[in-house]
Amino acid sequence: MSIVKKQQPHNGWLQLKFAIFDVPQSDGRFIERIARAIEWLAEHPTPYAYVIPQTKVRDSDHLQQELKRIESLGGEGLIVRRPDTYYKNGRSAEILKVKNHQDAEAKVLAHLPGKGRNQGRLGALLVALDDGTQFKIGSGFRDAEREDPPSIGEVVTFKYYGKHPSGIPRFPSFLRLRRDRNL
Repeated sequence: MSIVKKQQPHNGWLQLKFAIFDVPQSDGRFIERIARAIEWLAEHPTPYAYVIPQTKVRDSDHLQQELKRIESLGGEGLIVRRPDTYYKNGRSAEILKVKNHQDAEAKVLAHLPGKGRNQGRLGALLVALDDGTQFKIGSGFRDAEREDPPSIGEVVTFKYYGKHPSGIPRFPSFLRLRRDRNL
């Protein structure tokens, strides 16, 4: 995201790669669509795009092994889909996200104002881990928690999906106030 958000011209774009995981405008079942993508890239090679390798899942143990392998490489999870399905816009019962989350605690440093639907109430918490790493938690709150958020100095529990190289948790989401750490 840091590459994409830069306002000035830079060469960072040359580091990005387009990951292809489906071909929605193509007819046929998933296995046929992904084969077309592989074929097309073989005929039009580029260092800036690739088809995400597909693995047939044998059983739930194999699924868990694959999930651990992907997480060890820095991935956040897997997308499991039926190979014989046709493309469908939106959510589908034939596609399943599989990911593990971790949880941790952080101290509330500030309340950040909301926008849009959350105008006039909490938008996000600015929090810090015990090691001093600061970040925002902006999701996971019920409306009542946005109206009456955890106080500055209180400790909250949040879930996340691994960490960025900077140490900031990926996709942090509020779970609850840690009352036992706030006594």
